[in-house]
Amino acid sequence: MLPPAQAPHNGIWRILFFPGGTSARAVQTLQHLAKLENITVDAITGHRKATQETLAAAGLPKTGTLTGWTDKMAELMATHHVFVGKAGGATVQEAIAAQIPFIVSHVVPGQEEGNIALIEQTGIGALADGAPDHVANILKGVLANQGELWHAWKKNLAALKKPSASRVIARFLLDRAA
Repeated sequence: MLPPAQAPHNGIWRILFFPGGTSARAVQTLQHLAKLENITVDAITGHRKATQETLAAAGLPKTGTLTGWTDKMAELMATHHVFVGKAGGATVQEAIAAQIPFIVSHVVPGQEEGNIALIEQTGIGALADGAPDHVANILKGVLANQGELWHAWKKNLAALKKPSASRVIARFLLDRAA
């Protein structure tokens, strides 16, 4: 397991953006994020080639990188300060394991309510669904006062960490099998 990102020593916060929804929404969200100071945004579009092409044509993100599919999500989550994306089950669990605060920028109705509830109830992130500027507004608040809210979310993430969970599960299964 890679160590989680610490507060930036250079004052530049690294944001990992995994857009959900339409390409137009991704463009608008990145345009709003481009107005924030002291951040760099790395956008990962996965297999969504049309979204990648749309963002590239729009010159987005303004700072950072634009990547299509990657098998380096664990490394990217460990080297960034905030994850922005949809609250898919695997993604939320990866974010918790990587100890990266999560801003939910897109919701698939009927599928992700439990994941959003987990994020909000444990204080490890926030829902920014709605207008594309909501992500930028929440992120601005998260990073205010030298990242005061970010530090609180990181503390809450650390409390969720269960480094021996796989051993506990294996022991449980072995005991049941015996």
